[in-house]
Amino acid sequence: MDLWQTCPKIKCNEKTYIALEKAKLSTLDLLTLDPLDICKKTSIRMAEIEELIDKIIHECIPKKKEYDWDRIEFFTTGDKIIDEILSGGIPLGHVLEIVGESGTGKSQFCMQLCLTVQLPQELGGLEKNAIYISTESGLSTKRFFEMAKSFEKRLKIHYPSINININELGNRVYCITCVDLEEQNHILQFQLPIAMERYNIGLVVLDNIATHFRAEYDVSNIYYQTDKMSNPTIKSGLIDLVNRSRDLVRLGAHLRLLAEKHQCAIIVINQVSDKIKKDTMTLFDYNYQGAWFQGWKHHEYSCKVPSLGFVWSNNIHARILLLRSILCQETCTQNRALRVVFSPFCAPTQIDIDLTHEGVFSTQTTRR
Repeated sequence: MDLWQTCPKIKCNEKTYIALEKAKLSTLDLLTLDPLDICKKTSIRMAEIEELIDKIIHECIPKKKEYDWDRIEFFTTGDKIIDEILSGGIPLGHVLEIVGESGTGKSQFCMQLCLTVQLPQELGGLEKNAIYISTESGLSTKRFFEMAKSFEKRLKIHYPSINININELGNRVYCITCVDLEEQNHILQFQLPIAMERYNIGLVVLDNIATHFRAEYDVSNIYYQTDKMSNPTIKSGLIDLVNRSRDLVRLGAHLRLLAEKHQCAIIVINQVSDKIKKDTMTLFDYNYQGAWFQGWKHHEYSCKVPSLGFVWSNNIHARILLLRSILCQETCTQNRALRVVFSPFCAPTQIDIDLTHEGVFSTQTTRR
């Protein structure tokens, strides 16, 4: 009988507990079996069984938590304008996603956050360390130290009393590389919680989440027409989709728990996937309706959407989209933007940004 381990707060009569133990009934049995069958097996009165079941149900139901938004802490992104549209910067205790096409500055932005989280609290930082988990080529140390050098230079100009050197900035970012989904799960489930306790972590970056899920689960052959369900390829794809969804829900719950428990920010970088064209579907199709939650506005249509679908979108607190558009093919000029798609802290909004070797900044900041 596992009642005391499962629900330690429940006060149970000793005779009742002994009777349940002799009948080899677990807490799960009490919740799933008919109370009459339990009475026959244990000789316990029906009223007592029903009272115990009610107590277990009440104990297992998650308690509603009153959220105090005023107590949420933030750390700076390194740019005042970006901090303003995010209502203060990067929030602690939450999971944020940064999504965009290749070359939009996702990794650059996260490396910048690995630096700003180390700042003293009076400058908007946390004076904490960062963990950077890579699923592909690893952290680009050349780019990171180039950014750190510029970061150190700016600090010495504006805050000469702050003593920070480039080597110290690099030593406080712990890098991990995982080569497949199994290793990624092991690192996130076992190694990451220990590292967060030992090394005073304020930021965890996962770059990127889609790599191993897309390699492990083949859902590219899934169609939503019921007349094709007999196709073995589609059946296999549906099984992969179910398994992938299950793993994503577990991962999302685990990351949210870690973020809240350790009061740190967890940022997940996501890739984009191709989407079928607008003229090949109706307004009521799944793919068309889904786009409104992916980051494009009412007057535009993008053939790129965040990977991993709605399941993953429902497991993150906020989504930030980095955009890049070609203004002139001849001069190769580009317009870059940062868009808040959804967030509990701020309204959806967008600002123009510049991507340089020093980091990601709003155009208003770089033009000053």
